[in-house]
Amino acid sequence: MPRAVPTLAPRTLLGLLGALSLAILPHLFFGAPQFALAALTAVGLRAWLAQQGRDRPGRGIVAVLALLALAAVFLSYHRLTGRDPGVALLLLMTGLKALESRTLRDGMLASFLGYFVVATGFFYSQSMLVALYLALVVAAQTSALIALAQGAHGPPRGVRLRTALLLLLQSLPMMVVLFVLFPRLPSPLAGLAQPGAALTGLSDRMTPGEFSRLALSRAPALRAVFAGPPPPADMLYWRGPVLWHYDGRSWSPGTAGRLMPGHYQAQGAALPYTLLLQPTGTPWVPALELTAQAPPGTRLGAGHVLTADKPIDRLTRYDLAAYPQYTLDAALPRAERRAALQLPPGAAPQARALAAHWRAAAPDAAAVVQDALNYIRTRGFRYTLTPPPLAGDPVDDFLFRTRAGYCEYYAGSFVVLMRAAGIPARVVTGYQGGEYNPLGHYVLVRQADAHAWAEVWLAGRGWVRVDPTAAVPPNRVDLNVTDALAGLPERGLLPMEFAAPVLRRLSLLWDSANFYWNDWVLGYGAERQRALLARLGLADWGASALILGMVGSLAALALLYAALYAWRARSTPAPLEAAYARLLKRLARRGVTRLAHEGPNDFIVRAARRFPAAAQELHAVNALYVGARYGAAAPTPAAQEIERRIAALRLDPPAHKK
Repeated sequence: MPRAVPTLAPRTLLGLLGALSLAILPHLFFGAPQFALAALTAVGLRAWLAQQGRDRPGRGIVAVLALLALAAVFLSYHRLTGRDPGVALLLLMTGLKALESRTLRDGMLASFLGYFVVATGFFYSQSMLVALYLALVVAAQTSALIALAQGAHGPPRGVRLRTALLLLLQSLPMMVVLFVLFPRLPSPLAGLAQPGAALTGLSDRMTPGEFSRLALSRAPALRAVFAGPPPPADMLYWRGPVLWHYDGRSWSPGTAGRLMPGHYQAQGAALPYTLLLQPTGTPWVPALELTAQAPPGTRLGAGHVLTADKPIDRLTRYDLAAYPQYTLDAALPRAERRAALQLPPGAAPQARALAAHWRAAAPDAAAVVQDALNYIRTRGFRYTLTPPPLAGDPVDDFLFRTRAGYCEYYAGSFVVLMRAAGIPARVVTGYQGGEYNPLGHYVLVRQADAHAWAEVWLAGRGWVRVDPTAAVPPNRVDLNVTDALAGLPERGLLPMEFAAPVLRRLSLLWDSANFYWNDWVLGYGAERQRALLARLGLADWGASALILGMVGSLAALALLYAALYAWRARSTPAPLEAAYARLLKRLARRGVTRLAHEGPNDFIVRAARRFPAAAQELHAVNALYVGARYGAAAPTPAAQEIERRIAALRLDPPAHKK
């Protein structure tokens, strides 16, 4: 006769399906959520069938669903290979495998697929919060695997989960050895994150309203670590794209963005710092003004803008130096002058007339700059996140009617005024300010700190930074955006930690934890590995030596674990004996001690005479022990039942008659 195929008990199957659901759940927020939702639907349908006592769908139905899944992935991505279509296929096939699971073999295969689904979560996010969640999912998957291995009579869910957590803790030393010694790849896992998934706020195009939408974003943009105290807030200008061309509404680099970088003359000592840049999907490296030299993998372009050789799609670390005091382009090249005076025909006629009036009355270009700042400061301009819509020419409408806006309104209009007055000017975008985190000793720059300012070229001084937003209100430069916006009418739109000191401190604590996670885990590349090995006196280790050291360390850990398990096996009683020993210990505390010559039955008879109220329960416990110890009963369920009965056992002495 053919051997019977073991089927999954309902409790075991439901535990497996729950673990698979936890593994699939994060993909609702990554990539294409429709495939994760379809997989969860298949898992949920199988759970409903199990609870209703119904069998799985037929293999023909599952085969048709598999073909439909292949077609859906191909229609969505036009291919079946690559990260996103591969993950989508894995999710769908895991859901279908769960839907058809009935036997132990099906459950094992579905469980192994669940581990692969957990790993794919790191393709999209390597944040500390995601890592913690996926570690818990691994524990749930391991608990379900233990249930599959031990069958219907295995330990309860809590015991399995404790065992799974213990296994994970025991694996930590091996994980550390592999992490530290395994030769680092040139493209680590973090490079698989979705390019452009992070919101940067820096783009090569600026339109009114763009930066104000970022003011509510608390997402980090970059973190900077200084060797000493950080510079004051009015020096924290993180230079991003420089915009030269104006089309009447939007700013862009134009053809001038392809010019050579300018010539600078440093004044004073350089300020070294380390920049940790979040993934952006763009090549811009917002560096502190003014970058002394481009680090490896980057270059300086027109406007002294630092860009990476390829889009930044993972957490990237740069060691930089900046000169806070400098002279840039003391002699302005002809091509840059032409680009810095460009205005579209007919644009901003009122602004042109005002600038011409200033220029005619001013002794020099610096006086025109001051006239423009005084105009913004004294004509009722407002700094707001919700400016009224602009009608007609945007510059004229802002300068003469609405007079309300965010940084890009002021920077763009100011540059138009300067160019109309014959003064070369350009828009610079990036970040301004930042918040010092005393817990991690670094400056945190958020997306909310995205900013736009202006530069004007003055004879004898070169390019000079002018921040017209500082005129309304002045504290936009003296404080970070969190504090600057705190007094605005729109403060009710801000997250609670903007205003609540306790929540703000908790936010900084969480960000410092993320900083160390990013720096020491995600940022642990080949250079960091070499530096760590050098501190350990292993600087000369090559890849072969690293692999040998890793294998040797893992072998030593394996021998240590084997020795510990052997010692524990000799010193720790089996669960059945441990449970019976607990009964003997409890009776001994009440004055009934088992004698050396007494067997279990004789002893329990004597104990029952001492505690007649518990006689029936004592005999039941003894029967469980004897049946499992000397008979054919399964020891593990007997031990669990003995433990349960001992916990409920009451050993009350008989009442004395008066």
